[in-house]
Amino acid sequence: MESKSFWTSKTMWFNFLSGVLLVLDANQGIAKHFLGEQAGTVIAALVIAGNAFLRTLTVQAIATITK
Repeated sequence: MESKSFWTSKTMWFNFLSGVLLVLDANQGIAKHFLGEQAGTVIAALVIAGNAFLRTLTVQAIATITK
């Protein structure tokens, strides 16, 4: 099976963007304004669901770097 580049993985982009949003929220507290006091729980559930969904779409492995 042919592998693909790290940068073409939807799952990796989703995880990267989730991390960026998490850092922004930790500094600004925007999510609590929209999601209430349970914002962290809601965000965690959405990230888990998003990762699970993207894993169902996965058909290629990500290439590893070898020396």
